[in-house]
Amino acid sequence: MSEAVGFPAPFLPPIPRNWRELRADIAAVFHWQPSEIDALTVDDFLLAHGEAEARLGLMRGVR
Repeated sequence: MSEAVGFPAPFLPPIPRNWRELRADIAAVFHWQPSEIDALTVDDFLLAHGEAEARLGLMRGVR
């Protein structure tokens, strides 16, 4: 079973279409600065993007 940072595989976010989209989602949701985003590891970056997508979905009424 593949796991990243303690989350089982079904909870991993999908691979993004591009890194610019990822950075924009993370910056918008968490209000992080570019230097903070640059300091993330790839796993942290993908998990943050998954959390950002989930929060955006909740704001839009998607479950």
